[in-house]
Amino acid sequence: MSSSLWRAEDGSPASRVQSGGKASGKALNTSSFFAENKLKPSDDSGTNAWQPRLPNLLFVQPPSAPPVTETRRRGEGARRGRRRRRRRQHRRALNRRPYLPRVFREHFSYIHLSEEQCTRRLRFTKEVVTELCHLLQPELQPQSRATTALPVALKITVALHFFASRSFQSAGGNIANISQFAVYCCIQEVTDALYARRKDYVFFCLSREKQEERARGFARIAGFPMVQGAIDCTHVALRAPHNNPEIFSNRKGYHSLNMQLLCDHTQRILMVNARYPGSSHDAFILRQSSVPAIFQPPHQTQGWLLGDQGYPLCTWLMTPLRNPTTPAQLSYNESHAATRNVIKQTIGLLKQRFRCLDRSGAALQYTPERVPHFVVVCCMLHNLAIMRVWVIECASCGFCAIE
Repeated sequence: MSSSLWRAEDGSPASRVQSGGKASGKALNTSSFFAENKLKPSDDSGTNAWQPRLPNLLFVQPPSAPPVTETRRRGEGARRGRRRRRRRQHRRALNRRPYLPRVFREHFSYIHLSEEQCTRRLRFTKEVVTELCHLLQPELQPQSRATTALPVALKITVALHFFASRSFQSAGGNIANISQFAVYCCIQEVTDALYARRKDYVFFCLSREKQEERARGFARIAGFPMVQGAIDCTHVALRAPHNNPEIFSNRKGYHSLNMQLLCDHTQRILMVNARYPGSSHDAFILRQSSVPAIFQPPHQTQGWLLGDQGYPLCTWLMTPLRNPTTPAQLSYNESHAATRNVIKQTIGLLKQRFRCLDRSGAALQYTPERVPHFVVVCCMLHNLAIMRVWVIECASCGFCAIE
């Protein structure tokens, strides 16, 4: 048998072996030799040459990945969460402002003002403001023990300055050296505390002595007998509300509330009603108010009120004659106008003292539900000033007339 060439699978040629010969002194077993060296005969030539079996490299299967368990999945999620938190913390650290030590501003109240400054800015003397602080101490005492809590004197100062000045809160923050939000909180607290005591300052006394005192006081003005009070309405400007702004537009072209006032001969306000929009007529507000019930049984009110031509003539409400002709009618109108002038002076004095109610101080930047509280509180403070016998006079003409 002729010699043949074998090739191993690693590509190295195998040694030639003679057929029937011996290698290294041993007989050659071709089957075992082929099996050990993984050889196969080569059939590309006519000879009995053999070549090795090559592995199939085109269809080799990759090693299978280990199965993903629940523990491994949770661990990967936790690692991703930690990486996201580190990146988020890094971004926050880059955007964080540098730390600056807090500097507390020094606060100022009416105590730091002179008597003249307190009267000009707060419309009250320091004695009256101190009395208000003692009166509202239980409601305005700060509940916090922090050193930055605003004291009662500061809250009263800010609220009175807001009522006495224009209707913006920045001026109150400037006088007390506090923020605008702190001014807002002070105004809310003081207004609610005073509004809860409204019946102690604004009331219509029905005792026999008070009725006779009011009648004598009005009679001394122009001789009009048995007058128990003068009534009139005025407008308090406010910003246009979001709901139904057209009903708050008055005949003068701006949004307001129509405020009804009833006063006595000393310009003390006896009754106030500020719940109706600016488009409401004076007679409508009178019918809806509690004024007519004062002169009805079981009350024993002797006399009547004085009103202008916008009110209807009633047994308890006297209005001027529209076309007077006789001397008696002319005398009646003159006496009526002179006596009813008290309510005009009262309204002018009220708006001169508290500029937040006057249009010249800009419209109140509050809702129609909040403005009546300011009106009632200003009437209370007006009566408090009347009780302390302290009156503001205009520098040129005495009292400012109604708008």
